[in-house]
Amino acid sequence: MDYNKTLNLPKTEFPMRAGLAKKEPQILENWEKNRVWEELIRKPLINGEKINKPTYLLHDGPPYANGSIHIGTAMNKILKDIIVKSKNMNGYYSYYVPGWDTHGLPIELIALKSEGVDPTNADPVLIRKLCLKFAKENVEKQKEQFKRLGCWGDWDNPYLTFKPEYEARQIEIFGQMALDGYLYKGFKPVYWCPDCVTALAEAEIEYENDPCTSIYVKFNITDDKGKFKDIPLENAYAVIWTT
Repeated sequence: MDYNKTLNLPKTEFPMRAGLAKKEPQILENWEKNRVWEELIRKPLINGEKINKPTYLLHDGPPYANGSIHIGTAMNKILKDIIVKSKNMNGYYSYYVPGWDTHGLPIELIALKSEGVDPTNADPVLIRKLCLKFAKENVEKQKEQFKRLGCWGDWDNPYLTFKPEYEARQIEIFGQMALDGYLYKGFKPVYWCPDCVTALAEAEIEYENDPCTSIYVKFNITDDKGKFKDIPLENAYAVIWTT
């Protein structure tokens, strides 16, 4: 006897197996085809009049376009997606615009390494072209990966820091800072990475609690390049610290 037939089991159209690997791409395709995100965030009409929904904005700190996403970028994007979706479902107008940071050393290092280019001898214009090409490729790669995570947003119109209008706005703000007197030129010690051949920010310096002895050494400056006009060369030194 088939005892299954003797039980009053609930009836459902759901299959016994989820088959997620096959169904997930179909679900994502359906969302995109039917513009589900646009339907969710659109301002509904009642008798031809738009309803004024309260606005909720989340300004997304952009990931670097320097390769595939990793567990950190995935978690970051998913958490933000949960917040934006929940706000839309609770009556807010929450329009999510994704973006990418397409400038900086992380992109430059990987782009030049992948092309086998030595940055110390390469033409600056060539370096910029290679970095732009690399960034564009990785923006598209990451965009598809974020879509596969089920994240919704205006993927057709992201903000990209390499766009001329974005760069122009940055220069405009920088110019205004100069006019307002916020910029000045002076001396400041900086951390320098000989491997990356670039200055490092405080946040990029890693420390380890290791017992060691600090050593300070001062070297006579033999040529000040005309910088120390008020200091005699015999009194000018460069001080270094090491362990």
